[in-house]
Amino acid sequence: QNPNNGIYPTIEEIDADLKLLSKYTDRIRTYSALENPVIPAIAKKYGLKVTAGTYLDHRDQHDDDEIAALIQLVRDNDNIDQVLVGNETLLRNDMSTNSLIGYLDRVRAQVKVSVSTAEPWHIWEKYPELAKHVDFITTHLLPYWEKFPRKDAIGLGVLARYDKLQRLFPGRRIVIGEIGWPSAGDRKELATPSIEDESQFLRQWVQVAA
Repeated sequence: QNPNNGIYPTIEEIDADLKLLSKYTDRIRTYSALENPVIPAIAKKYGLKVTAGTYLDHRDQHDDDEIAALIQLVRDNDNIDQVLVGNETLLRNDMSTNSLIGYLDRVRAQVKVSVSTAEPWHIWEKYPELAKHVDFITTHLLPYWEKFPRKDAIGLGVLARYDKLQRLFPGRRIVIGEIGWPSAGDRKELATPSIEDESQFLRQWVQVAA
């Protein structure tokens, strides 16, 4: 279960993490169907719903294996209620838009849960045709990486992007799959990482989101 000399957590560590998370949330997101396939079953033990992900890249056989594993996970775990086919796959230029659409269509034909793919807001803007092949829009809003100063991060870096997606895809459900601010690292022009800025961002975001 732990083939990579401790790189991946043990089942016991996953169990402990999910038990802790269940005190603060009713949902988790995974990023791969092949790695740690026990997660949905452990999550169910603690009353957690799962947004199950697949990691797609430029390896055709790997991608096919991820898709097959995802479909099996959905069939085996009734607490998976939505899935993400790929994570920032187009952002990384790992495959063409048509290839990703092919995977999305394949999964939607074989599962009875909602299907999306996760990309930063500007990828949805660049490839609006993607929206025809998903049940909801999943976006990553990461103002630090867009070099916003902390004071503008929520208003301009997050809400303005979210509003733009709402205008681009009226009436569609939009899920924020990733959001945050780093506690340490390199400065991105006017965006400075610090524990204080991270704490302020998260507090403000939780209030705004509510």
